[in-house]
Amino acid sequence: MKITIRPYPKNPKRLHVDIMFPHPRTPDRDVRRRLLAPDGMDSAGAKAWGMRQVREILKELGKPAQAEDKEENFDIPAGESPSAHSTHSETLRMFWPQFMEEYVELTLKASSQQSYHSAWQQHIAPVLGDCPLDRLDAAAFSRLKRACRVKGHGAAYRNLICAKVVVALRTAAEWGRIAKEAVPKMPWEKVKRRPKEVYTPVQVEAIVQAARAKSEEAYVLLLLLSRAALRIGEAAGLMWDDIDWDRGTLLIQRNVYRGLLQDSPKGEIGAVPIAPVLMRALHQLRQTAGARSRFVISRLRAGRWTHCNESTLATRVSAIQRAAGVAPKGPHMHRHTALTLAAQAGVPPLALQKLARHSTLETTMRYYIHINNVEMAALAVAALDAPSAGSFGNGLAT
Repeated sequence: MKITIRPYPKNPKRLHVDIMFPHPRTPDRDVRRRLLAPDGMDSAGAKAWGMRQVREILKELGKPAQAEDKEENFDIPAGESPSAHSTHSETLRMFWPQFMEEYVELTLKASSQQSYHSAWQQHIAPVLGDCPLDRLDAAAFSRLKRACRVKGHGAAYRNLICAKVVVALRTAAEWGRIAKEAVPKMPWEKVKRRPKEVYTPVQVEAIVQAARAKSEEAYVLLLLLSRAALRIGEAAGLMWDDIDWDRGTLLIQRNVYRGLLQDSPKGEIGAVPIAPVLMRALHQLRQTAGARSRFVISRLRAGRWTHCNESTLATRVSAIQRAAGVAPKGPHMHRHTALTLAAQAGVPPLALQKLARHSTLETTMRYYIHINNVEMAALAVAALDAPSAGSFGNGLAT
């Protein structure tokens, strides 16, 4: 048995525990678990904690073969012997820790990592944890959907949970743990999408003016959300050094998630043009409060100025929305609103994508542009019938 302790790259205050030992039933095959020790442990404590986890892992691996063969959730197909589905098959529970560490934590942003962690604990592990990877078929997914439905979750949420398992299976296939043919084709449930009711231009202006009446910093915050379409975490992580005053751009290269300042997901860096009204507000805030902190939006903590938690800023935004006399819909609605209003003004889809900094145009158009089909068609008709359309527009009129 080998237990290796090393610092966790994303949080040096925590320790990684790498456990490896021979499989109790197939000694020629190693069992490996990569775990994150609880916060506050030193190396000795983490190693002792790892030893306790070994007992749990051995308990998990030491189930009698007969008990697993009789597990009602994983019935053996007619005509096949129990040996064809022996306990030597790697289960989803065995695979998940490595999947989290080597795929989820390395390629996804922190909020997505947390989503995978919660989905595993609350939904996936209780239903499919002990199922072999190569037996996660349509019937297994049906059980997962049914369990989510019993808890009151809708079709969109059920699809989201199942999609995480599919990603895990595709990763397992890429790593050679299962055949690519073993990844099932998912029958996704149809979801009725309700269009979001974004703010109107009048409501946006009322919210911005309510923020201006509150403070210069609140004014800048609302302009960052409504004029630059920033996410609340990006606004919380914005520094004065990220502003190119000569070119008039904001460099978006970090954010705050659950109070932790971090680089943007996957190392992405985006540039957003600064609207004139936002530029003036930034200049004013820089003159009055810029010297106290390197962050544009800051707070005093333990005697020094630092970044704000994104949840704190979200609460402030909701309070400002109420003060403006409109329904509080949170900070992210300003991002939806900015992109939708720009689309209604005739801004090309590709330009909207660049403002949103989405990796695909589909994400922008499908999830952030809230205009019904009639309104979209009306925009096209208006463009064709405009005087600038020249003879083409006149020809259509005749």
